[in-house]
Amino acid sequence: CGLKGYNFSRGGLTAKTFNDYAGYNHVYTREKECQAYTIALGVNDLNPANDNHYSLGFGNISDVDFNNPDNNKDSLVGWYVRIIQYIRQLQPKARIFVITPPTESPESADMKNRYDRLTDFLRTLPDYFEFLYVIDLRKYAPVYDEEFRNKYYLGGHLSAMGYKFTADMISTYIDAIIENNPEDFKQVGFIGKEFHNATAKW
Repeated sequence: CGLKGYNFSRGGLTAKTFNDYAGYNHVYTREKECQAYTIALGVNDLNPANDNHYSLGFGNISDVDFNNPDNNKDSLVGWYVRIIQYIRQLQPKARIFVITPPTESPESADMKNRYDRLTDFLRTLPDYFEFLYVIDLRKYAPVYDEEFRNKYYLGGHLSAMGYKFTADMISTYIDAIIENNPEDFKQVGFIGKEFHNATAKW
């Protein structure tokens, strides 16, 4: 759509390790501030191999200090919300889209419980942050089953076609969110600017 974007990611990131990664990639700096952000974290956090990654495990919203993100506790929830808080400190009116993990098949009972818990948590975030929206792949994306993997995977990760499919799916979902919440997006052109229209929602 002709917009400039940054890819603030690398393989293996968790909500916790993103903090250091963001530091040396200057994510939270004026030179790279954005009008909108998508956050697709959590799958690596929920890998059983990372069960000791957080001293408090998955955690809950009480792990968050809404006045000072640096006081958030060492849980997945604490570190995930810290990213949102840092974004909002940099760009208070940024629109933020959090992405749930898709449904896989086969999916063990343990992994289903892990992904469902993450999804349930992400679905609560709009209650705490204005202009935050959930891209609910777990509910609306196709099931990532054998047929899907045969079409769109390569060596355990998405192929070029798979990433293109995912980009189209997410951009279409964002478009639907905008279409259904037009008042929230009338002034996005003013995000990061000195002025805005005082007669419309801001």
